[in-house]
Amino acid sequence: MRSDNAQLRANIRQLAASKRAGEQGGPPTNLAAALAGDAPSIVGEVHQLAQDRELLVSDAKYTIVDKGPDAAIGCTRIEIRMRGGYVELKKFLADVLADHAGLALDSMSIRRGAAVDSKLDMQLEFSLYYRKNI
Repeated sequence: MRSDNAQLRANIRQLAASKRAGEQGGPPTNLAAALAGDAPSIVGEVHQLAQDRELLVSDAKYTIVDKGPDAAIGCTRIEIRMRGGYVELKKFLADVLADHAGLALDSMSIRRGAAVDSKLDMQLEFSLYYRKNI
């Protein structure tokens, strides 16, 4: 099981690196299209991006927002709590928002325990919008 997880993480890192290097053409990955039944993998990918940026994720959860059966657009809210440096946070946000079409940052809360702390406690809330298959 651990070797499977390690291999999956390696594959995710390789895909993210190739995307940032421009090896894949076309628009940003529309992970939202895959989200209809696969929200945990989206949270997992965001978690992996945070780890790549040396941010410690303490909690991540998602909630699917039901806009009704006739709505053409679906929405999933993603909440993430993490700890790390401000520069790493900025780079993480730039990467995650550039890589995922349909992802919007709704709110961001940053707290520093003491004035001399180099690490910050952060809470981020995203909305991931996707087109439903009608």
